[in-house]
Amino acid sequence: MANPVRTALLTATFLVVASAPALAGSNDITLQRFGQCTFGSEGNCTGVLVDEQGFRNFARDFGLVMSPRIAATAETLGQAGFAFQIDHTINTIDATEPYWILANENGDPSGSMATTSFHVRKGLPFSLELGGLFTALWNSSMVSVGTELKWALHEDYLWPVPDLMVRGFVNTVLGDPQLSLTNAGVDVVVGAPIGVGDVMNITPFAGYEMTAVISSSRLIDATPEDLTPPFQDLENPSRSNAPEFVFDVDTELVHQGLGGVRFQFTAVNLLMMVTASGDVQSYTFSLGADF
Repeated sequence: MANPVRTALLTATFLVVASAPALAGSNDITLQRFGQCTFGSEGNCTGVLVDEQGFRNFARDFGLVMSPRIAATAETLGQAGFAFQIDHTINTIDATEPYWILANENGDPSGSMATTSFHVRKGLPFSLELGGLFTALWNSSMVSVGTELKWALHEDYLWPVPDLMVRGFVNTVLGDPQLSLTNAGVDVVVGAPIGVGDVMNITPFAGYEMTAVISSSRLIDATPEDLTPPFQDLENPSRSNAPEFVFDVDTELVHQGLGGVRFQFTAVNLLMMVTASGDVQSYTFSLGADF
């Protein structure tokens, strides 16, 4: 194996292993603490006070953690091209925010959450590229599946005009019985490949991403430990038992900036990228092969 390829593999392995200490706490979530019961004379939960804004803030941030990262430069693979890559992302959050404390299953969220994505891309005619992603959140049961369509508006035709592309993406988060969460968005990326002899290409790139985080919940029981079925007492409402609540569909629009650099060694490439918003910062390290 060539030295640059060996270096890329060792670097990616180190980055994955180095993030492990940040994953000591559980990343599983619960939504029941976003609803607080009001109790009647019989000790039953007669209604639920819902923290709507807290849930929306959590869903926005968690959606960004699970969002499909582009992890690629502006040029496409070409009509016959095919790429496979592993993207490892360390997402930093403000773990002191009350909504993260409420949402974390243990009530003790970590300041960083790591995801690993298996990312496949296929070149198509007319400078198009189709991709698919499967993402797993470390130390949790949560995963996401998504797809992307990329279109290069300009690539390598008018040097030194940089490459320019747009990408549309969508993914959905799975693994939690209470949460319904979908991301959809678009990003615009520019980049300029720089050849370094016959050894490699270095491509710095930068861009803008707009993500719509679409969230809701399934039926939630604020008192799951109480096996009393819900009922309504019309004559004496203080005896009713009504612990169930739900969050309706809502969309939060988030704007992010991104930037990074890719090192291309023949068929193997190593990419590093930062994606940032006001609430979540993501650091992505990708190792891939283009065919």
